[in-house]
Amino acid sequence: MDGILLEFERLLNAHALERELEEFIAAHYRLMLGARYNRIETQLWLRFPTLDIGNRDRRLDVFLRNAVTADWELFELKKNVDITRTVRDVPVLRSEVYSAIQQLLNYKRILNQDHVKRQLAEEGIEYCEPEMRLVIGGTPTISQDQWRWLRSTIQGSVKLITYDDIRREMEERCSLVQDITTRRA
Repeated sequence: MDGILLEFERLLNAHALERELEEFIAAHYRLMLGARYNRIETQLWLRFPTLDIGNRDRRLDVFLRNAVTADWELFELKKNVDITRTVRDVPVLRSEVYSAIQQLLNYKRILNQDHVKRQLAEEGIEYCEPEMRLVIGGTPTISQDQWRWLRSTIQGSVKLITYDDIRREMEERCSLVQDITTRRA
């Protein structure tokens, strides 16, 4: 497990491409994102250009089934980039974050169409209204209060997750497994 964590950190430090991060998450999604997920779909195409705001087909990065809620969650992966900047001494989210949020909201609009729900249900992907999760960048170098406030400004529509959040969760899971293994020995 520690090897997986080290490989993830290597990918982040090397500024891996989104595709590389997606492949790594697909291979290790339960360790990285939690045991509550029991199915993953990657590179899922939404071929409904008439429903899309830009009249195009769209590709979803990572669609995960949450076994606890029996629903699906969409994870849009972006590169490990700085996600904040300062304007007049006030930290703000970079435009890349807002662009990705708009992308997710467009996906949500498409996914909530009855025609799309029926077609995906035929493929075994049944959902009510998928939760939207944006995975981007690392934890910014601002105060915890400022970071909490920035996150809270978008939490109603999309949950913002950093790669540092995922890494910390992985560390906790590895520590838990280590504790259990040590107790059994």
